[in-house]
Amino acid sequence: MGSAIRIHQELRKAFGPEQHDHPEFFLNISYEEQKKRLLKRIEGPAKNWKFSPSDLKERVYWKQYRKAYEDALNETSTAFAPWCVIPADHKMVSCALPIADVIVAKLKSLNLNIRL
Repeated sequence: MGSAIRIHQELRKAFGPEQHDHPEFFLNISYEEQKKRLLKRIEGPAKNWKFSPSDLKERVYWKQYRKAYEDALNETSTAFAPWCVIPADHKMVSCALPIADVIVAKLKSLNLNIRL
């Protein structure tokens, strides 16, 4: 994960903070929801194409992945590009609306002459 964090930080430096003040979004799925979605991929013919046997092997590493994501978000979040962690167990209700709220608040903070 170290190289991915370095690349992310270098990209931000290349763009410069004052020109690209923006939030970033991390869609956070719970362990239970991930299990539910995995079972739907295994059991449901319509979603079976999404299933890979490696999904089961990788699930064992859930805690390590969570820790790696937490470290990455902490290391790459800045005042000009903060991470917004969005609960994503329910796609439309808990993802789209909070993201829209953050975007609208950011647009309003720019004091543009548009009506939001």
